[in-house]
Amino acid sequence: MLLASVLLALCAAATNAASSVLQRWANLRQVEAGHGPVARVVGLPRQPTWLAGIGVLIVSFLLQAGALAVGQLATVQPLLALELPMAVLLGSVVFSHHLRPAAWMAILAMTLGVVLFLVSLHPTAGTLEHPSGGALARAAGLTAAIVALLVGAAFAARGARRAALLGIASGVAFALTAAFMSAALAEGISWGLFGRWQSYLVPLTGIASLLLFQLGLQSGTLVAVQPGVTLSDPVVSVALGAWLFHEGVRTGTWLAPETLGIAIVGWGAIRLSREARWLAE
Repeated sequence: MLLASVLLALCAAATNAASSVLQRWANLRQVEAGHGPVARVVGLPRQPTWLAGIGVLIVSFLLQAGALAVGQLATVQPLLALELPMAVLLGSVVFSHHLRPAAWMAILAMTLGVVLFLVSLHPTAGTLEHPSGGALARAAGLTAAIVALLVGAAFAARGARRAALLGIASGVAFALTAAFMSAALAEGISWGLFGRWQSYLVPLTGIASLLLFQLGLQSGTLVAVQPGVTLSDPVVSVALGAWLFHEGVRTGTWLAPETLGIAIVGWGAIRLSREARWLAE
């Protein structure tokens, strides 16, 4: 089950990266055609490349659902952080962009950081498959309050600080989305999903997460936004997994390598976001 979860999570990260590159390609075509900002957005659904990107995004969502159905939040969400290096690698091929040594070093750092974090964390299956509605409500309320505080602080700030805070808020919201997805999938993937109230909160929180991410990009650069998303999503996911599903994780002396691993991931995300401005602009 662990191997299946890891493979599905990596495939979800890869397809999400492919979706980002395809949508970027479609946007570039709109720019090259000389369309204005509004015309670019309106014209995107007519672009086969953009439609393909949306289709691949749906596949990525289903792969993530499959990973969470057979694995733990604490395993799946950290692996999704590898979407950024995957997107940069794929984008460098599609757009014929030569990666500098600094970009390769950042890619290696993020990969090794995720491995160190997961090996040190050693997540194990939760002892509680079906968290109560009350526990989910408390988790959702606390997470929503954190997101609201971050958004409030973001709009009281400016520039890169605002973008960074919105990035963190987006990552926290993505983690809550994954928790709702895990709860909805606790009884497996079947038609019964449509009868579980958690299923209807997944698109709600997912859309909110994407909107926060887009607001962050409008407030600053990818360099400011992406590290917050990359770090907050796995950290909050581990906390929610332990709280809601009683997933087992190592603590004590293992906190040192875990912290080192997530710090390396953060450093790599900052460096790679700086090197990958060409992919987001």
